[in-house]
Amino acid sequence: MNRKKIRTIITVGSVLLFVGCVSFLIYYLVLQPYHSRKVTQKYREIYYDSDSNNNIEKITGRNKFNNKLEVKLDKSKKGEKNSNNVLVKFEKLLYYNSDIKGWLNIPGTNIDYPVMQAYNGSDFYLRKDFEGNRDKNGCLYIDKNCNVKKPSKNIVIHGHNMDSTGMMFHQLLKYKDINFYKEHPIITFDSLYEEAKWKVIAYIRVSGDMKNNPGFNYLQGNFKSKKEFINFIYQAESRSLYYCPVSVNEKDQLLMLSTCSYEVNNYRTVVVARKLRKGESSKVDTTKAYMRNNQVLYPDSYYHKYGGKAPQIISFAESMGFETPQWYDGKYKYDSIINRTFTVGKAIYKILSKEEVEFVGYSDAKIKDLTIPSTIIINERKYDVTSIDKYAFGNAVYLKTIKIGNKIKTIPKKLFANCPKLTSVIIGESVTKIESKAFYKLDSLKKIKLKCTDLKTMEDDVFKGIYLKAKFKLPKNKAKQYTKLIKTSGAPNKAKYITYTDK
Repeated sequence: MNRKKIRTIITVGSVLLFVGCVSFLIYYLVLQPYHSRKVTQKYREIYYDSDSNNNIEKITGRNKFNNKLEVKLDKSKKGEKNSNNVLVKFEKLLYYNSDIKGWLNIPGTNIDYPVMQAYNGSDFYLRKDFEGNRDKNGCLYIDKNCNVKKPSKNIVIHGHNMDSTGMMFHQLLKYKDINFYKEHPIITFDSLYEEAKWKVIAYIRVSGDMKNNPGFNYLQGNFKSKKEFINFIYQAESRSLYYCPVSVNEKDQLLMLSTCSYEVNNYRTVVVARKLRKGESSKVDTTKAYMRNNQVLYPDSYYHKYGGKAPQIISFAESMGFETPQWYDGKYKYDSIINRTFTVGKAIYKILSKEEVEFVGYSDAKIKDLTIPSTIIINERKYDVTSIDKYAFGNAVYLKTIKIGNKIKTIPKKLFANCPKLTSVIIGESVTKIESKAFYKLDSLKKIKLKCTDLKTMEDDVFKGIYLKAKFKLPKNKAKQYTKLIKTSGAPNKAKYITYTDK
């Protein structure tokens, strides 16, 4: 074959490939979106049509899903139902497709679509339009775990994030902006059996693989108990990008709108709402909404990619032991854990909050060496040890060495007054204040190391009466400042000051 023929074949092949690619793009980016919008508009007009003079000829067509021929076309009055307890306004759409289960409308977006559910619970509508024709946009459809006839406690609606066409749930991601939420806190989802408005309560990101969302399968429709359901709500609230000032409790029903998002591979963005209660106003004081920042729980893969650290999330019952969540207005009550004491090793701690405990003492009266840690674990929860009770060492007559943890902020007045054998002290990184006479008249105290870098206050007589030739180890960049503080607090004239540099 000569070169001329080869060039001809290559040229023709390239042209055919180009034409094929252009045709493909025209079909998927122009023709199919046009068809999808046309189909959508057709059924929007049918759904919102209130002309009582419509007749069967106006809506005739192939009925692929429903073999019933008799259709009631009376004018749809708000909330009016037929003998099957179905809202009359859905009868026309049911004529075309008996898989329709409701209609979703979100103000401020183009989300105004029928919601489907295949009779066998499959993902049939993932790639099919309302008429059952293949369409990459698909339809909004209800998860197989959920039901609208006998309403499940949680209804999950799936929809594509169609970046290429802007259809289906693409504009759901507008809720990432808290200002958009503030302007659109209410959505409407009417099922075949009930008209309802829903208040948005959370905007969350989860993995599409439920194994990566431990303790939270957002696709769950029903629950074994009210306590299981309220813990499910707690898990959703813990994942919300911002706080929505909407109360929720165990009697409520949830709606979850789920679409693909791409923060990490195989992620889902979910807008969570709860149904408006009977007699409740649809108004929401969105001025009280706020971003939750580092308190938002994501799957581990999110932190692997973006850095940061997951907040500690416990169960709803455990959370109630500390305080009632802002959003909860139900009837469950739990005994408070605040101010309760727990023994860890030989040390005793008092719970101050979800994050902090106080060192209050020790269980071994003859303890000689003691370290107050920066953090501890109580009932599988981590706490920062941020304070010391002023009576913690009231009978520590055998204590010789003490290491004060790096989260302690203040050393209380006369803390070690009853520790005559104390010889060595290490003061942690976060101490900013040492109160008067904290180490007063401890004539055995020979070694004091200050690890703190922001010590501002040292009151009177802190070190008065300690060992005459006591050695103070001070951070090099604070040595001059701290030496002055120590000398004015009554330290012996013969005390020595040594600097060190931590790498």
